[in-house]
Amino acid sequence: MSRHPRKNPSEALVPRVRTALEQRCGILPGQRLLVGVSGGSDSIALLHLLLELIPSLKIRIEIGHFDHRLREGSTADRDFVEKFGSSHGIPTHIGEWAQPLPGEDAARQARFEFLLQTSEEHHCDAIALGHQLEDRIETLLLRLGRGSGMRGLSGLRWRRADRVDIIRPLLGCTRDELEGWLAARGIGWQEDPTNKQMLYARNRLRLKVMPTLDELGPGWKQHARDSLEDLGDAWDWMQAECAGVSQRICSGDTIDRVAITALPDLLMRTILQSWLEGQGLSDLRREHLEDAAQLLRNGQTGQRCPLPHDAFLVLDPKSASLLPGESVETSSWTVSLSPVETVEGPTPRSQRPVTRLPGTERALVASRKVVSPLEVRRPEEGERVQLAGRENLRRVFRVLQEIGVPARLRPIWPVVTDAAGIIWIPGVGIAAHVAAESPDQGLDELLLRPDDEPGRLPKYPERRNLE
Repeated sequence: MSRHPRKNPSEALVPRVRTALEQRCGILPGQRLLVGVSGGSDSIALLHLLLELIPSLKIRIEIGHFDHRLREGSTADRDFVEKFGSSHGIPTHIGEWAQPLPGEDAARQARFEFLLQTSEEHHCDAIALGHQLEDRIETLLLRLGRGSGMRGLSGLRWRRADRVDIIRPLLGCTRDELEGWLAARGIGWQEDPTNKQMLYARNRLRLKVMPTLDELGPGWKQHARDSLEDLGDAWDWMQAECAGVSQRICSGDTIDRVAITALPDLLMRTILQSWLEGQGLSDLRREHLEDAAQLLRNGQTGQRCPLPHDAFLVLDPKSASLLPGESVETSSWTVSLSPVETVEGPTPRSQRPVTRLPGTERALVASRKVVSPLEVRRPEEGERVQLAGRENLRRVFRVLQEIGVPARLRPIWPVVTDAAGIIWIPGVGIAAHVAAESPDQGLDELLLRPDDEPGRLPKYPERRNLE
């Protein structure tokens, strides 16, 4: 009886990748893809697979290669990719890191920004990257170590929205399958020697941990892939469910404390993560979200918890606000003192809403009671002042709270001091010891001017999760 030869699984790669492109990545006929090609086996396999699919999918491809210039052999990779693009008539775009920085993360950031800019300039519909199944599992393990939440644990996704969408058509393929497919066709690739260095966490996982996990059985990677798909689908569903809730309880850099604490823990952490990231805050870990949830549930007004980039979540009675760190300059002012000859009407007073930092402000004080030098600074913790018309010393933060200044602005609200201490809280009042005792007493005018546009909290440094 004749026997059919056993089919090599790698021979089914082309239809599998086509299915992934159409069903998982959402690629349509006629679309233009920028393929990120390093010269390694994964990206070279992706490039050749896409070349085979051009006639059936009617897609167009261009190549993007970024030379990090972090090792001497990087020019060989560049030449390899340029030669391939030239010989196949594929538009090839080469980028170079003008000022290389140490660390894998900085390199990924630079490469990713190059691919985004190139795809925008050449009107590409998506950026195709060669990440495969082992990359996806390694990313899961790295994020477990960092304490990622559900979204992080769902790992790399087939398609991710950005300025230009990112697609990963090879997430269902193993490295062995890709290299076997290339070898069967006599296709070569470039080996990066840094992939063997134990300096990097991902390399240690790849070289030491992944071979140990192979003892789980031949199908463990496929089981891991299925679990990652389930986690990704669960995260997408949860995000959709949370969208409506978030619109009701989140407003700019403020969140409704009463409404969010009524939610289950998982939903609460998910909305917190989406809200904070929407405010530009990245590098969030599970402990950040748990600390924030604990503060919202059990904290008292004025308490705060730290977040990445030196930011803080600060409690108001019925809300919580995102506050930039003490090291962040949000606004600056200059103050001057000049005599006033005549006064018409009451002492000038600001009618500005307290939800913004002061702009141009004026206040009148008794002549010759201000002792130079004048300074504008932030209030110090526990600092007290006796305002005109008040009998006792009061804590500055409490005074600001009573007039409705949000918790996020109190630590950065300006106070004006002279050699003796606080003489003026702009928008609030002057200190009793510099107030005029009678209407006919000589007056000086304090004038506060902003050096920039006040009241706008800064954007946090943009840092993408490129895994």
